[in-house]
Amino acid sequence: MRNSRTKFTSYKIRTAVLVVSKHEIWPIIRLAAPVLLARAGAILIITVDVAMCGYAGTKEIAFYGLANGLHVSLILIGIGSVLPVAILTASYEGNGNFANCGAIWRVGMVHALAIGISLGILMLYGEYFFRLVGQSEELSVGAGRVLAMHG
Repeated sequence: MRNSRTKFTSYKIRTAVLVVSKHEIWPIIRLAAPVLLARAGAILIITVDVAMCGYAGTKEIAFYGLANGLHVSLILIGIGSVLPVAILTASYEGNGNFANCGAIWRVGMVHALAIGISLGILMLYGEYFFRLVGQSEELSVGAGRVLAMHG
């Protein structure tokens, strides 16, 4: 019979400290700045959308909120699907294999187009998805229209 007391083993975890020199910080900032601006722009757009929906009424904000939840999920699926293109391209570029960079990029663009069209078509049928997950008729129709506009 085992002892009812559980033995805990402690592990020493080493923490890594990121050291960045002055020569490396500016290239990092140059790469990060467009991403930062894009994220800030997306948040600004969402804020303006909610403010404009607020003038229309509470139902419209509910439609927008419900549709936006699914829309963001589908966007993340799309981004995650094409993210390996950037990783593989950077890997080949780092190895000096520039010919494969172009090949990966071209295949990635075809995949991005196919994934984008597929997700856009899925957004046209958002109303049926919302009904399937148990939303009311009114919310399903309204959120489905908003999602179709996003797609």
